[in-house]
Amino acid sequence: MILPQRDKEPDLAFAGIAILILFGFLIWHDNPIKSSRPADSTTLQSSDLNIKDHAYESWLWEDPFGKKFQYKSEESSDNSLDQNCTLLRKKIRNSQKKNEDKPVEIFAALLNTTPNTTENKESRTRHRYAKIAALIEAGYSPSEEPNPMHYCRIGTPDDHDKKYNVGWEHFIFMPRPNKEPDSDEKDEKSDVILVWLDNNLFNDKNLKQKNDGNKFLASLINESEKSTNTKNNLYLFDWNYTILDWDYRFKEYNPREKNINIPRDVKNSKTSSTTPANYPIKIVQPLRSTSKHSKELIQKLTDELITYRRISALSEIAIIVEQDTQYVRELSKKFESTLSENLATEYPKNNPPSNTIKRFSYYKGLDAHQQSLEKEEENFKPKRWNEDGYLSSVDLRNPSFGPAQFDYLQRIAAQINNNHKTIDIEKRVGGIKAVVIFGSDYYDKLLILQALRSEMTNILILTTDLDARMLHPQYFRWTRNLIVASPFGLQLPQNKQSSFSAFRDSQQTEIFYNVKQLIEKSSIAGPPPVLFEIGRNNYVHLPQSSDETERIKEILPQEMFSQNQNKQQFWLLSGITLALIILPYGFRPNSFRLCSYIAASAGVIFYIYYQAIEKNEEPLSFTEGISLWPAVFIQIIAIALALYFYYSAYFKSESMLKRNFEYLQSKFNLNNNEEQTTDTEQYFFIPFTVAALILSIMFYASNDFKPDGNFNFLTCVIFLVVLIVLYIAIEYKFFKPNLIAITHWNDKAECYLNNPKTPKTPKLIESEQIWNEYNRLGQWRPYLIRITLMWLVFALIETILFYLVPSWPQSVRGNSAFDLDWFVGITSFIVIMLLTFVVLDTYRLNYYFIRKLRIQHPLIVEDIYLTRVAESDTCNKTQKELAEMKYASLTAPHKKLEEIITLVAGRTRVVDGLIYYPLICIILMLLARISYFDNQDFPYSKAISFGVSISLLIFAGFMIRSEAEKLKFSVTRSAESLKMKFKHQAADIDTTIEKISNIKSGVFQPMLEQPVMRALLLILAFIGILAGEFLKIFG
Repeated sequence: MILPQRDKEPDLAFAGIAILILFGFLIWHDNPIKSSRPADSTTLQSSDLNIKDHAYESWLWEDPFGKKFQYKSEESSDNSLDQNCTLLRKKIRNSQKKNEDKPVEIFAALLNTTPNTTENKESRTRHRYAKIAALIEAGYSPSEEPNPMHYCRIGTPDDHDKKYNVGWEHFIFMPRPNKEPDSDEKDEKSDVILVWLDNNLFNDKNLKQKNDGNKFLASLINESEKSTNTKNNLYLFDWNYTILDWDYRFKEYNPREKNINIPRDVKNSKTSSTTPANYPIKIVQPLRSTSKHSKELIQKLTDELITYRRISALSEIAIIVEQDTQYVRELSKKFESTLSENLATEYPKNNPPSNTIKRFSYYKGLDAHQQSLEKEEENFKPKRWNEDGYLSSVDLRNPSFGPAQFDYLQRIAAQINNNHKTIDIEKRVGGIKAVVIFGSDYYDKLLILQALRSEMTNILILTTDLDARMLHPQYFRWTRNLIVASPFGLQLPQNKQSSFSAFRDSQQTEIFYNVKQLIEKSSIAGPPPVLFEIGRNNYVHLPQSSDETERIKEILPQEMFSQNQNKQQFWLLSGITLALIILPYGFRPNSFRLCSYIAASAGVIFYIYYQAIEKNEEPLSFTEGISLWPAVFIQIIAIALALYFYYSAYFKSESMLKRNFEYLQSKFNLNNNEEQTTDTEQYFFIPFTVAALILSIMFYASNDFKPDGNFNFLTCVIFLVVLIVLYIAIEYKFFKPNLIAITHWNDKAECYLNNPKTPKTPKLIESEQIWNEYNRLGQWRPYLIRITLMWLVFALIETILFYLVPSWPQSVRGNSAFDLDWFVGITSFIVIMLLTFVVLDTYRLNYYFIRKLRIQHPLIVEDIYLTRVAESDTCNKTQKELAEMKYASLTAPHKKLEEIITLVAGRTRVVDGLIYYPLICIILMLLARISYFDNQDFPYSKAISFGVSISLLIFAGFMIRSEAEKLKFSVTRSAESLKMKFKHQAADIDTTIEKISNIKSGVFQPMLEQPVMRALLLILAFIGILAGEFLKIFG
């Protein structure tokens, strides 16, 4: 006994709603809360200073040159001038005396004081913060509370310049009270003096001041009362490259060096050491100023582009270079030379001598904004930073005049983008694929990022020097996925930096590191540069195979090495997933196959998950927005769902469609009375169909993977065209007489008796005949033949679209990750499109089934079809004769009419729900490509294909409903006409008409309950949110 079908199949609309809610949450989470506080706020500092002994109270975070005041000329006054810094010299002598003639550690820094802009003020503040933080981390504290900032002046002031040019602070070592007994920490350490120097003292423009500065530094080294052999350790931090003669990081103050201007009194000093190499002054400059570090940094960028980003030609790279800074210009030239050499070695065919890097230049200060902090009047108040005016490089209305260079940026971005838009038949994706920015000012880089991202959201951008402002929510749209090569991160490991949080930029971290290493007398050999990618909440370390891991671990916190953390996360997620799979198996009967399939799909995902951890190429993160792995996992889920939908709806022995068919056939006694045919031609054509399908997929996928390979554009197009022509020819020859194509079945419906295989004797066309033909066309072999032709046409169109609207390369890192991302992406696309074609074909088949019932069934054909045809039409005359005979063997024809509507309602109740299958898979594909997971590009060709597929699905759903409504109307009219012929059954006929009108299941459901209508609302809502996210409506 065949059991009746369940009243209602699971409503997959709720699954779509769940995905929609998830998508909306991701869009909301993708826009971090913005702070109302400006990024560069400036505050007024009080001019009421408590000055005593040539010092004023200063917070440890304040600018050492931030207090502006006029000192008095009287030497007895507290606000007088400490000429030649006598108090500083005295403090050094006292520190030596207290520490038994130990040399004092003097950390001097050259700071930019002119022009006194916001940028220079911030630089001075950061420098002081980092140095004091390193001293506190090493156990030092200010010698006095509150901390005084002492001021003095070197050189003779004139009437127009009465500002101090030296500031200094004194720090003493404070042993920890809870120090461990076996600790190596000493109870006593030398005192530390921080000296802040105006860099104008060493400016070549004023030789007199330069000599005064050199004499001053030399005197600090030799400031000793008792022993002439005790020399203080002086470290001069030159972070602004004021001293340009030094070409490496640490260099001894050696009189034999010709390039160093040694004061005459130091050279001829009797107390000078007999060993000049031991002279205790050292100049400390950033790592980036050394040739070794610059070479390593350039090699990092080069390896990232060639090895991990698959750049194979110089023409695929553009560099944007600031022209104001010598270090930046030299670094860009070295990068260009190194990249050219490496690419010529790796890809000689792609890099002929005529192939060069596209180079663009700009001048520092793109926005022409320099906010001066000098007071011009008593009631002066600095203006708040205006983001809209300061960051407007994306404004298309920027005029081509004035000091700001925004219009130049827009033209640079447009030129890069236009190179990409050019149709390239050989490579498909041509033009510039990556941009490297070389600059010294962060805001200039931000403006360039804005201009580039506005034109090309998905382009790969690299730069140097990590800055915490890159993580600011206001700049998230521009800075995310930015690759940064930097000597340091924003924080050191816990054993080196435990009392302070992350710094504001990598230069602060480097200053902190240098001071702490010098205090501890540790090795200060420069660590190798590292690569980072800017994420949603943090910067992520990008390891390379050439990394010196042990050296890098000395400068990065443990959190940056997430491999162990990811493995722990892997095992936890694996356990949770396994438990969730076992749970339904324990409660749901006959669920072994389903749970096994889910377990196998999850196993594939977790295998890739583990390989991603082991390979350590593409970062693995679900929330930072810098990883393609979540997108890959979602696409695998889409593939698994599509395959399950295939199986459950079509190929399962008790599939949904088959079970419904058998139930309806049994209920309405629709027995198959026609003789079975062998269909030799159909069976013969199956191997050809399978071969054509497999070969077309191979050609299509190969061209997508490597457009300039063996399966190039012309080869692929010609092959697909030949297959389509051959397929159509075979279809015309064999399929039409055997009713394989639905269109041939429709042609037969127009004039059934015109078919040469139909007997000449008139015969009533019963529902069984139409039902059996419908069943024959719904078998898997005709399905395969029809869908293959649809795929061939689609593959040809999609291949052409690839070249008409080329996409940006995926922002995936590493060859294995790239190959896997491509394989999963192309597989999911093919599987889902084939599922879409299957559902479309099912809709078409049911549409023509309903249409044949309406225009061919003898009980309906008279009123609707035959009354509107010409008498000269022989076929229709024959049909009219059939219509006159149709009531001969029926005693209650109105019951037959009711069965027709019930049959259609029962069949379409299952068929209508199929629209959710491809729709949910397509939504998952769209979800996988949103920018929440990574700054990835969704190919326009695939977006067009999905858009057309969705439109066809919705159109087919409404077409079935329209045809069903026509059928219902025709049946009702036929039933009304029966009352004239069967007057004694008028009451029964009226009851039947009422029953027909009350049938509200399947395709006859109310409009808002129709699966096609729900699907339309779901997809419109999804596309609306997607468009809102693309247009940045949500922020």
